[in-house]
Amino acid sequence: MTAPNRPKKILELSLIENAHSFVSEALAKAVTAEQSPGQWKFAILHLVQAIELSLKELLKQQHPVLIYKNVDKPDLTVSLEGALQRLKQVTSFELKPDESKALIFAAKVRNEIVHHEFKADPAELKPAFARLFGFLVDFH
Repeated sequence: MTAPNRPKKILELSLIENAHSFVSEALAKAVTAEQSPGQWKFAILHLVQAIELSLKELLKQQHPVLIYKNVDKPDLTVSLEGALQRLKQVTSFELKPDESKALIFAAKVRNEIVHHEFKADPAELKPAFARLFGFLVDFH
């Protein structure tokens, strides 16, 4: 007996909804990290992704094509760093020096997590998470 054809259920999230789901996951991992320090890596990873998506949402509000690395060939979207640079060019968005430092650190850690071997002191990751979460709250 075969299963009847069922319509596909599509998971569709806007940029901001996607950012919010990453924030939720980041917070859940941060709570878990209190007992299992290895979870800080995932908390940071998800939080940085939420920040990147939030920055892209602000770019999209300016003009939808601005989220793309090459506006003439809209396929790849801008990186975290690219989003920050573009926001500075097209809006009044300006980072404070401590925010800039935190986001540069965040991008570096995220890149190490997903592209390389990862080594970090959990005692440094917890305050970094708090700093980044504070930025995201202020940004929203």
